[in-house]
Amino acid sequence: MESLNSATILAELGKEVFFSSSALIDIEFAMRLICFVLIALHNLCLGSYGFADDTQFTLDEFYEPEIAQAAIVDSAVEPASYNCQSCWNCNANCECDSCTQTVSWLSGPYFKLGLTSVLGDGLLDENRETGYTISMGGRQPVGPGLGGRRLFFDVGGSYLQAEGTTTRNVQGNQVNTTTNTSTIVDNAFQVTLEEVRRAGAHAGVGCYFGSLLDDRSEDPQARLGLVVGGRLSHIHGVFDTQQLVVPPAGNTLTQINAKSDMAGGIYVDFEALVLKRSSPLGDLQWTIDGEFAHDWIDISNFEKRGLATASLLFGFMVVR
Repeated sequence: MESLNSATILAELGKEVFFSSSALIDIEFAMRLICFVLIALHNLCLGSYGFADDTQFTLDEFYEPEIAQAAIVDSAVEPASYNCQSCWNCNANCECDSCTQTVSWLSGPYFKLGLTSVLGDGLLDENRETGYTISMGGRQPVGPGLGGRRLFFDVGGSYLQAEGTTTRNVQGNQVNTTTNTSTIVDNAFQVTLEEVRRAGAHAGVGCYFGSLLDDRSEDPQARLGLVVGGRLSHIHGVFDTQQLVVPPAGNTLTQINAKSDMAGGIYVDFEALVLKRSSPLGDLQWTIDGEFAHDWIDISNFEKRGLATASLLFGFMVVR
């Protein structure tokens, strides 16, 4: 009996070791396969499109002919993220004919803060006042093969506070505490929306305008940008409530309107960037933005309307 139990235990241990080894082999095989696929994609994309270091400038010339004009020489100043491949026709000793730099590096994390106003008759239709917006995120160029040096992705998050008022009479839920029955009462409360707070995530595609050559001797320079995208936000309303109906004895009355919503929206952002790098904080690009946004909001049992806003934002972007 003891020998049988020992054999059983050894068999179980053998199974565990076998399956554990198989699992390790499967994991190792999967990792090798992933690495192989990534290397293949890397070689396919960079090799097929000529985006290797020694041909990068040739590709830039193809998509942006103005870069081919080597009219600017700024060898005394090293560009941001400077390396040997940033220059024109570098040899093995990183000695270059000229050192022009495109603004494809005009990307990285950003932070913006500014004032916001409500536009038109929407969710806030009276006593509109100036609020504020905080926005942060990051940008990454799409790539020369898709949009030259001008197109970029923009993703991030923002918080907006919009002030104004909208007053509505809403229903209430009257409950008989004895029989536990409920009745909907019309015009039971007067509810005033006094403030809208929007916290959301945004994503868009943008484009830079202006020369793609960075002439450091002309600092501070300026570039223009345009971003179009969408936003998904959590909307929270700040309400003031007055009860208009007094329930009978033995009854309670509560309002049934919602105070928040998940809303979708769109935005268009016009931006001016001041290219100035001489800063104690590092290589910074100062930005001025004008953003126009519209969110479709449905606060249940209160109001279903859009909220259009215009914001003037000031901020900076850290260059990689």
